[in-house]
Amino acid sequence: MLRSLFVFGLIFLNASVLLGQSKTVIIAEESVIQAETARKERRRSEEHLVHGYRIFIGMSSTRNEAIEIKTAADEQMEFKFPVQVVYDEPNFKVYVGNYTSTADLEGDFSEIRKFYPNAKKIRMPVKVKKP
Repeated sequence: MLRSLFVFGLIFLNASVLLGQSKTVIIAEESVIQAETARKERRRSEEHLVHGYRIFIGMSSTRNEAIEIKTAADEQMEFKFPVQVVYDEPNFKVYVGNYTSTADLEGDFSEIRKFYPNAKKIRMPVKVKKP
């Protein structure tokens, strides 16, 4: 009788393992959980980087001068286009717009060249909103 109970118990334990009744608990560190959460948030964010174009209008070795160029551009173009200052070692560069194709760029480029004759089209990563 005792032997049959023992055999029945072994069969029952083996059946529960074979049927997937065992559970595995994984304990992750807090930093791993935070990194995974941040990765998921970036994936869901409203903006992402694509290969596109910006219009380069000037640069300076000091941040203050670059901000002055940006402020003058905003005022001259009456805030029609987004103007950004980007630090590209060792200079601060001033760009106008975020364009995903040259077709989008052309109309604005001719208008911006009225104010900045030396403006150049630069291919670089730009942020765009997800559709």
